[in-house]
This record gives sequence, C-alpha cells and structure tokens, in this order.
Amino acid sequence: MKPYALGQPPGRAQLLDALAHTPARLDLVALAVARLVDAHVDDAAAFEALDALGARVEHRLSARSGPGRGGLDALVSVLAGDEGFAGDAQRTSDPANSSLPQVLTRRRGLPITLSVIYAEVGRRAGLTVDGIGLPGHFIARLDDEYFDPFGGGRRLSVDDCRRLVERAQATFSPRHLEPVPATAIAWRMVNNLKGVWLQRAETERALQAVDLLLAMHPNHPAELRLRASLLVDLGAFGAAIADLERCRTLSTDRDDLLGLARAIEALRVKVGQLH
Repeated sequence: MKPYALGQPPGRAQLLDALAHTPARLDLVALAVARLVDAHVDDAAAFEALDALGARVEHRLSARSGPGRGGLDALVSVLAGDEGFAGDAQRTSDPANSSLPQVLTRRRGLPITLSVIYAEVGRRAGLTVDGIGLPGHFIARLDDEYFDPFGGGRRLSVDDCRRLVERAQATFSPRHLEPVPATAIAWRMVNNLKGVWLQRAETERALQAVDLLLAMHPNHPAELRLRASLLVDLGAFGAAIADLERCRTLSTDRDDLLGLARAIEALRVKVGQLH
C-alpha cells in the first residue's frame, strides 16, 4: 500500500476545481468529498442516476400545470415517495452516509448528503434548492418552503426550524435560515467524516479529512493544531513541528505563543532522542 502523502488527500484537486465552478455544482463537491470514503468513485454512474431522477421530476412537474408549479411536491414525490430517500437514523456514524454514490444506491444518508441530492436533482429539473445549515441539522429550501430531506421531505415552518436549532442547544437567529455556500457545505461534509474517524481512532483517515479541510482553508489554526496532534500520533514529528510553527505565525496571544513554543521544543527533544 502506497504511503499517504501529507497534504494530498483523496479528492483534493477535484474539490478545489468544484468550488471554483460557477455556478456552484454540489454534485461535483459531494463526489470529491466521497473520495475520502472510496478513492475509486464512479462519477459517471452518479451523474447518470442524478440525471434520471431529475428527468422524472421534470416530467412530473410538466404534468402539474407546467414548470414552476408544485416544484417541492414533485421533488418530494419522486425522491421520498417513489424512491424512498430518507435519513439513516440507525447508522449516522457510517461513512457511507457521507458518500454521494453510496447514498444514491442505498437511499439512506445524512441530512447534508440528502440535501445535496435534492439540490442537484432539483437543478436538473429547473428548480433552485438551497442548503440551509441549521446547527445540528442540515435542511433545504425551495422558493419560500423549508423542508427536511432526512425526514422524507417533511415541510418545516419557521417555528419548526427554531425548535431544531434549540434542540442543538443554540439560540435561534434569522441568519440560520439563510442559504449556505458550496464551500460551507463542503466543509461540513468533510468535518462530519473527520468526526467519525476521530471517534473510531482511525488516525490516518482522520488526517486525510483534516488535510482536505486545510486545502480549503490553509491557515485554519484549529485544523493545523489537530493535524499536528495526529501527526504526532503517527510519529511524524517533523511535520507536526512545521504545523505548530505555522500556528505561531498566526497567533497573537502571549500565553498561546508560550504554549506553542513549549510543544515545539518538546517535539524537537523527542526528534533528537530518535537519532
């Protein structure tokens, strides 16, 4: 097995290309993220599945008095009603729930992955579906209707959204109902996978997820520190020192700088003991 090249996680080039795409293509974003789960993603098969679903939604729309009428009804009737797309409440920590191709096959996934499917199937049918990143639960919006792809397309009132936010121990604000950009969706998807692999103590896979986050935000202090910690666990002390040194250039807090200096010195001592 080829050793992992630091800073070159699966999907890196594809994700950066997808995020540069105008307008945003969430299918490309999600397929890039899916490469963290399975490096051999079949993009063509995913596009074919999304295209077929989009064509069916478009056909159902045309049967409902023309495009633009009953868009959410048509979308939900195909995806939730006919195809049974819904949340995988039993296995939320399964990485497969973050992989667009696997969710298309299994018809089960996380709220954010299902929302991407609704958005991309909708786009193919001429509908604009926005992702809404509530704390603790990702939902979607079509026109002025909020809905929950994880809950089988259930409509949500503003009060429903408020309760979802409060359930996550957060204070509701109207800004929670604003659409989130593709970069924020990509970050949340990768962050979900990072959390799964940290919980499972799969250090190298967690490292790949952190690397993909840093591809989007190279100077993110928390991710640099986390990567340094993971690198220490893997015995890559020199690379960990480099990340902590970069954190020193980003920090202005005196106590933090002292802590970083101590951590760097301790790692240098450890490196010296290995030679």
